Amino acid sequence: MKKLVLTSISALLAFLFLGCTVTPIVPIIPNEPTATPTEAPTEAPTPVPTPRPLSAEYDASSRTLYISGSSNYTNLLLPEEAANADKLIVEDDDFTLEASLYHYAEAYGAVTEITYTDFIDSIDKSFAFIRDYLSTHAPAVYPEQIAKKHIFLQCGKSQRGWWIEDERVCIGRGNGLYHRGLCLAANSLLTDREFYYILALINSDSAGWEQLGFANYVGASLDPYSELGNLLEISEDQGSPYARALIEAGIESEPSGAKRLSMYLDAVSRCCLEYGLTGWGSASESRSVKAFEGYGYSRKPEDQANSGDDDMSMSMAVSFVAWLDKEYGFDALSRFCFGQTSFDEAFNADYQTAFTTWKAHIMEIYPEL
Repeated sequence: MKKLVLTSISALLAFLFLGCTVTPIVPIIPNEPTATPTEAPTEAPTPVPTPRPLSAEYDASSRTLYISGSSNYTNLLLPEEAANADKLIVEDDDFTLEASLYHYAEAYGAVTEITYTDFIDSIDKSFAFIRDYLSTHAPAVYPEQIAKKHIFLQCGKSQRGWWIEDERVCIGRGNGLYHRGLCLAANSLLTDREFYYILALINSDSAGWEQLGFANYVGASLDPYSELGNLLEISEDQGSPYARALIEAGIESEPSGAKRLSMYLDAVSRCCLEYGLTGWGSASESRSVKAFEGYGYSRKPEDQANSGDDDMSMSMAVSFVAWLDKEYGFDALSRFCFGQTSFDEAFNADYQTAFTTWKAHIMEIYPEL
């Protein structure tokens, strides 16, 4: 809503204009103090939007569950028929979600009330966290106009990625609501809504390791509503080359999801340095980010000179980005990842020197696998 604020000057001119037909204008004597208004004009109050009440309805003819609200979805009561739904539509003030429920039920087993409400609540809180974190810690690059747009999240369709329309940011996730996966080793990091949303905020048609690593770092490692760290399971019989190193490092006793995820990414990076990107583990663990063309990677060749080497895995990219944040600060990191500065300008160091220092850091954490 646009606000119309009357200044004291405009208020005085309006008063003189309205009163000139009955009162002559008297010249002001020099050095004589002029009268001041006894009451300063005030701004019109900003209307507070009324929260949309939580509601849930099931349409048997289309087997669709309709949910609407503004927040606190964990307080929502669903109809008994909700478990029969094949499709979910959520209308929130911040986002719209349309999803096939086939993959979600397949991943989580029986669909329960908690399954729906927790998932929707985490979407609501994650998007809000991402915007708040970027606007607070990286105001110089914060894309306010894009961040104000409504989010349209579509799951279960063939289109995957992000695109921006006039009034909304669209996120397509082709694997339904199979959010991040229950077994990390079997799933790529490229299965989450936060990843594509952050790429949309960066809004670049040239995305390499820094944009992909930044999106996963903010959306998975920093976001307290991310499930990825909490879903991470490590056991010696897992067969992963990094499992034993993580157990010896004490990951089993680490309760923090974010800390567990950080340990995992560093250990995977250690394996990448040891064994190379030779196809072991999952795609995000042992394949170059260039393999994700069409799923986020879109580096233009002319941008490569100022950004370093894309021959690193997704896990390495996230670990390296996290290290750059700790060494140089989030503001410098954001300026680089949003394309405002080159690597040298952002960190006052050349890429190869920084990357070599990061490698030494990883080797020190995990000297042996």
